[in-house]
Amino acid sequence: MGSGTTTPNGPSRRGSIERERKNEKMPTKLRIYCIVEGEATSFPVRIFPDCSVGELKQAIKAAKKPELDHVAADKLTLWRAVNPKRDRDDKVDFDGTVDKTELDDEMALLSELDELTSRRTYVIVKPPPPAPRSPKRNLEDTEDGGLEEHLAKRCRSLKRYIAADGKPVVLPLHILDLIENNKYAPEPRAEFQSLLTVKAGDRITSMDLGQSPKFFARGYQGREFFVTEQMMDQWNRFENDSVASVKKCLSGPMGVGKSYISWFLAAKAYAHGWPVLYIADASKLNNCDTKTAAAKLICQLFLSINKDILTASELKEMVADETSEYPYGNSASCILSTLLQLKSQKTLFVVDEHGALFPEEGKSAPARFPVLWPLKTFNCWNNSNNARAVFASTANFERCILTDAPEYVEYVGPMSPDIFNKLLDVIINKVHPTARQHLNELRCEIQRATGCVPRELNNFFDKDRGDIELTANGIKQRLKGYEKDRKNQFFETLKSYYGKVEPIFKTDVRRALADVFLQNKDHAGATLGWRFYDIGIIYQYKNAERDLILQQPITPASEAALLDLYRLCPLPNDYINAIRKGTLSPDQFSDAIFQKLIKEKNIKFNTTNLAGKEGHVLELRVDGFEHLQDPPKRFEDEGKNILINGGELPRFDFILGYTFIQVSISDFQKHNEGSANIDLAFTDRRYSEGRNQIEYFLDYTYGGTHRAVMETTKLTKKTQGKNAGEEKSETRYKRDFKVTRDGVLCPDFKILYIRRKNDLDDKGNEVHRPPNDIGKVQEYPQIRHVCWDEVKKSLFGDLL
Repeated sequence: MGSGTTTPNGPSRRGSIERERKNEKMPTKLRIYCIVEGEATSFPVRIFPDCSVGELKQAIKAAKKPELDHVAADKLTLWRAVNPKRDRDDKVDFDGTVDKTELDDEMALLSELDELTSRRTYVIVKPPPPAPRSPKRNLEDTEDGGLEEHLAKRCRSLKRYIAADGKPVVLPLHILDLIENNKYAPEPRAEFQSLLTVKAGDRITSMDLGQSPKFFARGYQGREFFVTEQMMDQWNRFENDSVASVKKCLSGPMGVGKSYISWFLAAKAYAHGWPVLYIADASKLNNCDTKTAAAKLICQLFLSINKDILTASELKEMVADETSEYPYGNSASCILSTLLQLKSQKTLFVVDEHGALFPEEGKSAPARFPVLWPLKTFNCWNNSNNARAVFASTANFERCILTDAPEYVEYVGPMSPDIFNKLLDVIINKVHPTARQHLNELRCEIQRATGCVPRELNNFFDKDRGDIELTANGIKQRLKGYEKDRKNQFFETLKSYYGKVEPIFKTDVRRALADVFLQNKDHAGATLGWRFYDIGIIYQYKNAERDLILQQPITPASEAALLDLYRLCPLPNDYINAIRKGTLSPDQFSDAIFQKLIKEKNIKFNTTNLAGKEGHVLELRVDGFEHLQDPPKRFEDEGKNILINGGELPRFDFILGYTFIQVSISDFQKHNEGSANIDLAFTDRRYSEGRNQIEYFLDYTYGGTHRAVMETTKLTKKTQGKNAGEEKSETRYKRDFKVTRDGVLCPDFKILYIRRKNDLDDKGNEVHRPPNDIGKVQEYPQIRHVCWDEVKKSLFGDLL
């Protein structure tokens, strides 16, 4: 497609784009978004504000060539509508749109200026009903051989065309038809100039690339959105030179913004003058009935967005192998294999809604139409180090179809808090001033409840900011109702999906759910079925430090729904057998005990000290669950019955109020070594403001200023030496734990050690007895111990 440099025949069109942007002075016009009745995609019309509605009709007719060529402009009727109703296929339902106003021909646009330029307003274009076709015309169609014969004739007919570099090229008429067709024509590249210098956090208005992503410009955002860090990271990778082509598969649940990333990348490449093929909705390809229709759509989309930069030599190469037997086919193949994989310039291929190409039932689109094979595998994009390809796809494609997926997958999750707060500012500033004040006060709660996910923010506002409550209590009730409703919706969806899982795989689902909540090295690798990842309940992310792919519920409501499903999952038979034999693996044990803790809610353990003495009953009451965050989440005293999963936190597996819990296969003496040593929880003051691990957690979680100290007392024990009359002295230290809050002693602080295995005798038989570590009980008299027999009786007695 040319190098963008001066050639012997003069400067190329692509090379002069930057100069034209600087010199071109754009007139001040309105941008009005129009949509034809029965269509799904809007298109912009630019017109001066002092024009009449009749002149707007003329502009609309010109913008929709050739679709409206058969209609006189004055026969069109225009209706102003705010967020017109759409059917299941996202097409405008004119009759179902109640709030619409007809525009009079003689009316000046100035009288409608505020409404027409609103981000949520469209002009619905209603053509007159088509005139009935005459029998004679139908007969002529038959005599002419119908559409196929007509297309074959145009394939054989040639016409001279002046390309973007000013040189002539002879093209088949059916290709020239596509070049002259404005159905998918984007706005001029100059309109995208502002994208050249954007950075993360900037607020931009989307321009028309000739297509719009599914559900684009719907809801509170309209056509405006914020550039995210991930958008810029991806673009920087694409813009930088590379030794090989760059291919990415965007993976994430619906609602996190994969379509916005796709549009942004395509728009940036278009603004920079790259050859681009942008497919906003791959279902259009999947819905094609024939290979010719699929190839034609590829050609149409490519020519529409690139015709201003395509040179004569490139067009000539594209049509070199065109045949009437397979119109468009060889041209589409050339586009995908050659023109989008140039040696001289970077190119970009973006496919949004990519998963639509691979339906659950029936053949995939690439299987039906071989020309689409490059949409199935990234192996087809290795011809040039300048090629860039992006598939915004599904977990089904990532897990079941894509080869070498880990190399290509880019996980997309919620917005960063900084960008989300900017988005929230925009919404809050549009509501009543009284509500605005209360929303600002509840900003952190809204961010927590919606998980920094734009779709969830839309669900919270229920798509109508005008109905937002004006009192703080009213907004709190809305937030509470939103979380309750979303949890119920998520849970019903999860139950439906879980019910479809074959029994043999339900244990895998259970293990994957445990991985979601426990998130430690023992729970790595278990995955849910792909359906669970595409429904907007859970997302994945890569933890670079641990080199693990972790899973995270997308909102607290989705986490609650997942937790309810996890509670319903029965304990597998291999777990039960391992409990009987005392052979639970570390991941099985943490899974089983965690489920019991959150399922039973009130559990009583008969605890002892490390020597099996001083027994008393310890009751654990669990009312909820949370992951440990950094910094820890604030609960105040009302959250003391929320079970906190310590994850990879050194020394503690779970925390419940002021009870810090360790679980281990070993006895305490063996376990209390290295990073698991209890002493370090008190003596290691690496946390902020010189706090130790316990102080840091308690201050953040329950408030106040805590002081956690370990007071040591020297103990000397004299023993008989080897020789008569010889004495030896053995020195140990008694450790007493003391925790205060604002100077007041916290009597409920305790450390609980739960063991998941009994000792074995010399013959390998399990020994059923309480702990008897006389030495360690002198060092740690306050640690409470739960032996394996007590765990089995209290937690799993009903199963055994």
